[in-house]
Amino acid sequence: MFTVSLLMVVVGALLGVLDSAHRTQSFVYDRADALDEMRLTLDRMTKEVRQAGSVALDSTASRLEVSTYVGGEPETIVYEVSGTDLVRSVDGGQYTVVHEKVASSDLFQYEPAVETAQVVKMVLRVHPSNSPDTTLELSSEVQLRNRGSA
Repeated sequence: MFTVSLLMVVVGALLGVLDSAHRTQSFVYDRADALDEMRLTLDRMTKEVRQAGSVALDSTASRLEVSTYVGGEPETIVYEVSGTDLVRSVDGGQYTVVHEKVASSDLFQYEPAVETAQVVKMVLRVHPSNSPDTTLELSSEVQLRNRGSA
């Protein structure tokens, strides 16, 4: 009887440790996936903004409109935070979601100002899917290469 009780305590403790390890592993994988998606989103945005010739005057902290080049062709691209989604539109077309679970609508900063922007800073903050109490943050600072040519 004592042996069975002792075995149950040991098995219970072992299952607790395994459960904790599983939850930790899920958190780590979720965080890594979210960071990978954020990097892809910021890489795309950085490439398009770097090639921009101008930033629209109505750009804000939650909306960026640039005249840029995609595949060598001039296009107007808009990135905007809509609720918890970051959406993208090309040449006034339909918006498509490029990132979900955005934690802050303050995504864009312009230096020295929107009217004379030479640098666009982007700070993407996201809540990972399985860890809504966690906020991940990645940033990129882009200098416009083709200022005044688009």
